[in-house]
Amino acid sequence: MEKCKLFLLLFLTPYILCAQFSGSGTGTLNDPYLITSAEELFEVRNELGGHYKLMNDIDLTNWIQEDSPTQGWSPIGNAQSPFTGTFDGSSHSIKGLYINRNTDNCGLFGYTNGATIKNTAIIAPEITGANNVGCITGYVSGETVIKNNIVIKGSVTGKNNVGGIAGYNCAPQITKSGDKTHVSITGNYSSSSITATEGCGGGIIGFAIGSSYMQSVYNTYFHYLCIDNNAFYGEVSATQHAGGIAGKADIAELCRNICKGNVNGENSVNGICYRLSGSNVGSIDKNVFCGNSLSSKGTDIHRISNNATVNNYAYNGTIISSNGKAITVEDNESHGIAHGLNALRKQTTYEGLDFDFTESWSIVNGETFPYMITQSTPIKAPSFTAGSKGVISGTASGNGKVYVIRGNAVYEAPIVDNSWSVQLGNVTGGETVDVCVHYEGKQPSTATTVTAEEVHVAPTTNSGDANGDGTVDTADVVAIVNCILGKESPSFVKGNADVNKDGEVLIDDAVLTVQMILDAQ
Repeated sequence: MEKCKLFLLLFLTPYILCAQFSGSGTGTLNDPYLITSAEELFEVRNELGGHYKLMNDIDLTNWIQEDSPTQGWSPIGNAQSPFTGTFDGSSHSIKGLYINRNTDNCGLFGYTNGATIKNTAIIAPEITGANNVGCITGYVSGETVIKNNIVIKGSVTGKNNVGGIAGYNCAPQITKSGDKTHVSITGNYSSSSITATEGCGGGIIGFAIGSSYMQSVYNTYFHYLCIDNNAFYGEVSATQHAGGIAGKADIAELCRNICKGNVNGENSVNGICYRLSGSNVGSIDKNVFCGNSLSSKGTDIHRISNNATVNNYAYNGTIISSNGKAITVEDNESHGIAHGLNALRKQTTYEGLDFDFTESWSIVNGETFPYMITQSTPIKAPSFTAGSKGVISGTASGNGKVYVIRGNAVYEAPIVDNSWSVQLGNVTGGETVDVCVHYEGKQPSTATTVTAEEVHVAPTTNSGDANGDGTVDTADVVAIVNCILGKESPSFVKGNADVNKDGEVLIDDAVLTVQMILDAQ
C-alpha cells in the first residue's frame, strides 16, 4: 500500500507543480516564470516566493468581468502569506486593473515582504480599498524594493495610508547593531487621483516609516526608507496629512522627487511630505513642488514640508489657499525657493539639485517638466474634434502604440507610418481626454490632456445656384426640374440645389429657388 502511495505521489508531482504556474519557466532568478496572460498573472499568488517576468502587455478587463466583476482583482499576497519574490514588468503594461474591496492592503500586490517589484506600467487603474492602498502594492515590509514602476491616470481610493504607488511602507525592525541600511522606493511615476477619506494620502506613498536600534546612548542604527527620484503628476486629497510625494514619513530620506500634481486636504497639507514633528532622523532635501494648487481647511500648509531641510524648489505660481482664502508665503525651508515656469522646464535648474539626467531623468528642454528616463518621450498635442463621430489623431515617431483615456475607458491605437488615430464616437465640444504613447522597449509617457474642439462648417453662400454659375436665376429652376425628371447636367451642384437641406432635390427646392429670385427683384 505504501508503495502505491509513493508511486502515486511521484506520478502526480509534475502535475501539482504545473498547477502552481501554467506558463513556462521554473521560477528561479535565472529562469523566471514567464507571464503572457491574465490567467498566468493571477497564478503569481500560487508561489509567492517565485521570480516572475512579464512578457507582453496584459488586459485584465475580460478576466475580471468573467471571474470577479463585483470585487475585481484579488491582491497578490496578504499579511499571513506576503509576496517575497521578484516581479519584473519588463516595461510592459497592465490595463483593466479594477479593485473594489472593503479590506486592507489593496493593490496589484496586497502585502510584500523583502520583495522586488520593478519596470511595471499600469494604465488607468480603478482601486478602492480600506487601509494601506496603493496601485503597485498596499503594504510594504522588509527590505522591499519598488523601482521604475509607472501608473498612468486612474484612481486610488481608501481610508488611511493611500498612495499612487504604495500605501504603507514599514522598514524591517533592527534587532542587532549594524550599518545604516536603506529600503528604497525609487524611479516611480504616478498621475492617478489619490483619495484618503479618513487619514493620510500621498502621490507616491501614503505613510512611510523606517526603524532604529539603539545599542547605546552613543550608537543608534537605522533602517532608512529611501524615497528618491520619483515623480507625481496627479491629484491628492486627504483628510489628514496630504502630501505630493508622501502623506507622512519618519526615519525617511526624500530626495530628488518632483510633484507636479495638486494637493488638498483638511489639515496638514504639504507639497512634498509631512515629516513627524521633532524628528531629526532622515531628510527632505532637493525636491521640487510645481503643482498649480495647494489648499487646506486649516493653517498647516507648506509648499515643501512642515519640517524640511534645505535645497528644495517650488513653483512661484502655485495658488495656496488656507481656510478658503488665498495666502502668500515666503521662501524658506518649509516653502522652498520659488522659481517660474521657464526655469522649471529647464534641465539646468534640476542639475543644480543633482538630478541625474543620465541614469534617472529625462526632459524635453524648455517644453516639459522632468519625467522618468524609463518613460517614452511625450507626444505633441494631437488633433481632437467633437461631433457624432469624434476622432483623435496625431503623429508619433517610433514603434508602439498610443493609449487614449476617456473617463474609465481606455482606447488603444497602433502607430503606423508615424501616425495614429482613434474613433471615439459621440464627443461634445470641451470634453477632455488623456493621451500617452508607449514605445517598444520603453514605458508609457506622461499623459497629455487634450480638449475637443467643435467643427464649425461654414454656411454655404450658393444656396439655389443649381448650375454652379455663381448666380441664382431661372436657369437654376430649370436645372432643378431637370434633375427631378432625371436629366441632371454635368454642371449640376446637388448641395446648392437642395435649398431646404433635407438631403433630397424635390419640387419644394424649385419653389424655394423661385421665391429667392422673386425676393431679389
